[in-house]
Parts: sequence; C-alpha cells; structure tokens
Amino acid sequence: MSRQPLVRSLAPLVALALCLGSAPAAGQESAAGTPKEGSLDACIAAHESGQEKRLAGRLLDARKALSECAAKQCPQEIANQCTQWLMELRGEIPSVVLVVRDQQGRDRSDARVLLDGKDLGRGWVGASLEVDPGKHELRVEYGKGASVDRDFVATPGERRRRVTVKVPGLALGRRAPEKPLASDPPYFGYALLGVGAVALGASAVLWLSAKSDLDGFKADCSPACDPADVDAAERKALFSDIALAIGVVSAASGSYLVISHGSGTPGDRGFRVSATGRF
Repeated sequence: MSRQPLVRSLAPLVALALCLGSAPAAGQESAAGTPKEGSLDACIAAHESGQEKRLAGRLLDARKALSECAAKQCPQEIANQCTQWLMELRGEIPSVVLVVRDQQGRDRSDARVLLDGKDLGRGWVGASLEVDPGKHELRVEYGKGASVDRDFVATPGERRRRVTVKVPGLALGRRAPEKPLASDPPYFGYALLGVGAVALGASAVLWLSAKSDLDGFKADCSPACDPADVDAAERKALFSDIALAIGVVSAASGSYLVISHGSGTPGDRGFRVSATGRF
C-alpha cells in the first residue's frame, strides 16, 4: 500500500475528527501532547501506524498497533477497518520452531538462543515462535562460551517452520565414564586354592604311606604277603593319584580366578558369577 492510498483511506477519519471539533480532541491529549489511549487521535495514530509497519514488513509491531485501533473505544469505522486488517495480518505472520541437536542427533534443551541479538533464553527451544518475514540471525550458545550461528529467511504465511541447529557434541561435554562396579573378592578362587592345597597334602601323605607299606612287603614277606594288606596299600596309592589330580586342577583353577580377578578379564566375571549366584 502506497502513501497516497493510505492518505485517501484516512480522509473520512479526518473529516470525522473535524466534525467532532477541536476542543474535545485537545481535552483528550495528555499534558505532554501525546494522544490519550482510546482517544480519537490515538485511534487514528494506531490506524496509520499499523498500516505503515505492515508495509515495512514489521508484522508483529503492526499487529500490536492494529489491536489498539480495533478496540471498542475507537470510532466504529476505524475499529472495523483495523479489525479487518488485523484478521488478514494473522495469516501473514510466519512462525518457526527452533531445534538444537548435537552430532549424535540428540535434542539439547540446555542451549541459550539469541534471535537477531535478542536473548530468548532456553525456553524457546522446541517451541513455536512468531517472527517477522525476512532474514533473521540465530545464535545458539552452549557449553562454556561456545556458540553456533545460523541465518534463515522466514516467508509470509509460513507456519511452524523447523529451524535445526547442530552443535558439536564434544563441546557440550561428554558424560564422565562410569566407575566400574566394585566386584566381590574371588571367594571361589580362594576356595579352590584351599581344596588344592588339602588334596595335594593328602596325596603326599597317602603316597608316602602306600610306598612305606609296599617297601615293607617286599622286604618282609614277598612273594607270600597277605593279599588283603597288599590291596590296602595299592588303594592308598590309587587314592594318592586321585588326590594329586584333584589338587593340581583345583590349585590351577583357583590361581587363574584370583589372578584374572585382579586384571578384570572376562573369565573372572564368568567364574565369579557362577560362584556368587548373581545374574
């Protein structure tokens, strides 16, 4: 809308003001000379200001001005025209949704947003925000003094346009590595070591006893020794071999469990789970 049509649209309003007389209009002005809210001068000023700001692309300011002259305190002709323009304006104001994500695609709601130099804080991330048409400068601040800048252009009538800003994940700070859970001592390993020690000791005792008996038989009664005594000595030797095998396996397994528990190997976890009954 050019200036000339705007003046022509105001002609009936100016005539209305002249008919009302200059004295009442002057009485409606404040001591500073500014139009009093709800007065005819204020309504005309809001009517003209709303159109000028709309033509300049300042739709948010235009809506505010037109809301003032659309009030019931203004003359009917002014209020009706401002109301009509206000309804048209609501379909022209674009809106955007600001989204901040890191490089892994995770949403960040702890970023500080500045739009055209105005600090929006952190509450507007993910919410719909109305803006004027045209180019806008967006800055996202995060971490300790780090920021990312992005420009975007809003077009009239475009609603809920998604504007995504990606920030480096490293600058946001990585989560501190979790401390490993404290594991129980390898009781099963210690038990196996104990079993191995006892078995090896028993094996040695049985072997010495069996050897002593067999040597005695060879020296005293061989080959006419009592078969029962010979069988008893041979059983001692057999039990000695069994105890030796048990002792070697138990001692080796226990040693592995104790050593691997200290180094944190997977084998430690497997044996420890079996020993403590944890799942």
